[in-house]
Amino acid sequence: MLGSIGMACYGVVHLLVAWLAIQVVFGSSQQTDQKGAVGALAQTPVGPVLLWALAVGLFAYALWQLFMVVSGYGWIPKKRKRTVRKLGSASRGVVSTAI
Repeated sequence: MLGSIGMACYGVVHLLVAWLAIQVVFGSSQQTDQKGAVGALAQTPVGPVLLWALAVGLFAYALWQLFMVVSGYGWIPKKRKRTVRKLGSASRGVVSTAI
């Protein structure tokens, strides 16, 4: 469940960045990074509530990814592939926490 909520929030962050990129194309904005997306969301009436929900969701996603590093991918028989997957999960966990 942590993963599902977190992945949805991770997707919302990317949709916000895409929305800002579209605004730049049409000349109505200059900022298209995560900070710009968060700032745009914070200016809406329900922005603070959504930002907290996104923060909790991204933290849940990061926890899920770090849990996968510790105990996941046991079904993959080759150790090298399992290690690569664990490194990917670790990097996604770090990036989610940073966002």
